Amino acid sequence: MQLRSAVCVLSLFAGFATAGPGDSLSAAMTVDNTFSAYLSNDPNVQGTEFLSGGSWPTTYQTVVSLDEPGTYYLQVRAFDSGSPEMFIGKFSLAGSNALFANGTQELLTLADSGDWTASATGFGGPEIDVIDVGTNGTAPWGTFALMGDARFIWAGASPTQFDTVYFTASFTVLPAPGSVAAMGLVGLAAARRRR
Repeated sequence: MQLRSAVCVLSLFAGFATAGPGDSLSAAMTVDNTFSAYLSNDPNVQGTEFLSGGSWPTTYQTVVSLDEPGTYYLQVRAFDSGSPEMFIGKFSLAGSNALFANGTQELLTLADSGDWTASATGFGGPEIDVIDVGTNGTAPWGTFALMGDARFIWAGASPTQFDTVYFTASFTVLPAPGSVAAMGLVGLAAARRRR
């Protein structure tokens, strides 16, 4: 009975866990021709849009605060109105509690890294191969200064097979140490009260 009460109290307070102060996602990206980028808590469900663009020579940038702990899915719906197609981006996490699935706080568009999955039918749809289209600087797109070692990528059997590709990568934000400690103290207090 005491253990069940402690578990109930911990479950109640688990919803109050927060991400660390300053945990955020920075994005610098573009797609030839247009894109919408989303954050979701479910890889199969389109998330909340946080960035979009429709002029591929432009580097689109933003910073998104990450207030809740958990696993996030970075989703990019990339559309091209005529070949050649490409997606390039550099994504960074700030704060001590956030990591991409690659174990670092940086994510680049790299075809062979295994960091990105892609589908031609929608987020969570059947996967297709992510392919390399060239180094940052490859014609006709030129060089995007903020992308570093990111490469141009697309997906399918060739860069011209699909006009629309749904790219997904993931990262995790752990609860801030203070919020975890507070939940533990509340649980201990509840267990002691029952004795």
